[in-house]
Amino acid sequence: MMDKIESRIDIRGGPCVEEKPQPCGLVIFGASGDLTHRKLIPALFSLFQRDLLPHNFFILGCARTEMTDETFRQKVRDSIINGIENIVASNLNSFIRRCAYHSGDYQDKGLYSSLSERLQQLDKETSIAGNHVFYFATPPNLYAIIGYQLGVSNVLSERQIYRIDHYLGKETVQNILMFRFANAVFEPIWNRRYVDHVQITVAESIGVEHRARYFEQAGLLRDMFQNHILQMLALVAMEPSVSFDADRVRDERVKLLCSIRPFPLNELDRYIVRGQYGPGSVDDVEVPGYRQEEGVASDSQVETFLATKLFIDNWRWTHYRRMSWF
Repeated sequence: MMDKIESRIDIRGGPCVEEKPQPCGLVIFGASGDLTHRKLIPALFSLFQRDLLPHNFFILGCARTEMTDETFRQKVRDSIINGIENIVASNLNSFIRRCAYHSGDYQDKGLYSSLSERLQQLDKETSIAGNHVFYFATPPNLYAIIGYQLGVSNVLSERQIYRIDHYLGKETVQNILMFRFANAVFEPIWNRRYVDHVQITVAESIGVEHRARYFEQAGLLRDMFQNHILQMLALVAMEPSVSFDADRVRDERVKLLCSIRPFPLNELDRYIVRGQYGPGSVDDVEVPGYRQEEGVASDSQVETFLATKLFIDNWRWTHYRRMSWF
C-alpha cells in the first residue's frame, strides 16, 4: 500500500491526500539537455525535500553525450543549486548519491541491452524489483525511436505510456479550469455573447542559449505552438468534462481542437505571421540576434516569433468570434 501524505486543502475544504510512489528507478532520456537540468532535476529534488519520493529510488540519466557518473552528479548538483532555494545540505548529498549516468546512441540496439544490464545492477543495489519509469526529455523526432526500442527490450504496451505537456504543470495554467468552471461570476459569461476575442501570449526574455542544435531543427512553431500554446488554447476554450479523469479531460480537449477552423491555404498571410529576433537588449544587457547565436546558421530562416489568429467553430464560440494569440 502506498504511503499517504496530507499536504494541502482542496477547494471543498477537506485534506488533499498525496500518494508516495512505490520504490522505482527513473530513467531520463535526454539527461544532458536543457529540460532535464533546468526543470526536471530541480523539480525532482523539490519533491525529495518534501518527502514525496519513495525511500528507495534512483535516477539514471541517459543521453548521447559521454560523461561519467561523477560528472553527471556534478551537473545535477549545479542544477539544484541554481534552481532551488532553501537547500538542506544532507538532502542534496543524499539525492545526488542516487543519480547515475549511461551514454549511448538512441538508434543503437546495443544501448538498450546495456541499459537493461545497468538497470538490473541498480535494482539490486537499491532493492527495487524492476519498477521503472522512462521519461523522454528529448526532441520529438526521437520519441518513436526510443519508444520502439524500449518496446522490443521491455515489452512496452500502450497503456504504460503517459503523455504530458510539462507546460501544463505551471500553477497558473493548472488554475485555468478551476477559474472557469468553479467561478459563478465568470462561467456564465465565458462565451461568444460576452467575449469578443481572447489573446494568449507566451513571452520569453531569453534566447536559444545552448539549444541552437535543437531549435534550428524545430523552430518556434514546433517548439511552442503545436504543444504548449494549443494546450493552453484547449484549456481556455474547451467544454467542462464529466469528471477530472484523464481520458474525459482529453476527450474535451480533442473536441475543442477539432473545432478549430482550418486555415485557407491561399490566404495564410492573413492568419499567420512568422518572424526572427535580431540584436537588442534585455534588462539593459546587450544580447545577440538569433543568427548571431552560437550554432545558428548565418542565413537561418527558422522562426523565433509567431503570431496566429484562430477561429473556433462550436456552439460556445461560433458566429465568427475569434481566438488569437501573439
